[in-house]
Amino acid sequence: MLNVAHPIGNHGSIAFVVSDKYGNLLKPNFSAKVHTAATAINLPVQKSAYFRFSSLQFITGTGQVEYVLVKGNVYRILAIYRPAGLQNKGFTSNEITVVYNGAKTRASTGQPTLRFGCRLAKR
Repeated sequence: MLNVAHPIGNHGSIAFVVSDKYGNLLKPNFSAKVHTAATAINLPVQKSAYFRFSSLQFITGTGQVEYVLVKGNVYRILAIYRPAGLQNKGFTSNEITVVYNGAKTRASTGQPTLRFGCRLAKR
């Protein structure tokens, strides 16, 4: 088992890249300045681990970030997970395409759910 940064709530451990149906990148909204305590999880070596996200909200170095999505619009989304934090390389998910079916609201209160998998190797 490897002890790594939990993808939810840690500074720089997860980020989302969102584009519209034409591939134009959306600008995320920085909604708050935050400082959270680091949390870790144990992941198996040489096995796949999956995470589900019900929001597109994440924490950069010191900012809470989220995307505003519009009902009925098509979005392309991928996740970047850095299990060792910003000091080492990260993994990217496969890109998913979704039609946002929530009300015109912030993504943190609606769809989509992103399933992200990674495979870790011990150095």
